Amino acid sequence: ENCSSLASIILPSSLKSIEYSAFEDCKSLVSITVPQGVTSIGDRVFAGCESLVAIDVDNGNKVYASKDGVLFNKALTKLVVYPAGKP
Repeated sequence: ENCSSLASIILPSSLKSIEYSAFEDCKSLVSITVPQGVTSIGDRVFAGCESLVAIDVDNGNKVYASKDGVLFNKALTKLVVYPAGKP
């Protein structure tokens, strides 16, 4: 949270959840890939990430998916997060 110089990050495949506001106000964060094992993403995780243009999801993830860098539930029926920097 509030890390002004974080542009990218590699999350471990063993990660199960991304907690509330984990990356909030990381204004330089451009993209992130949600690992296969993540089953929970908290509120405000990407709030204030104004440079974020893509949230990708590992194809093996059973809960989440991404389409064109936008985070959805696996069935693509519920928008989870639209990246703030994406036009």
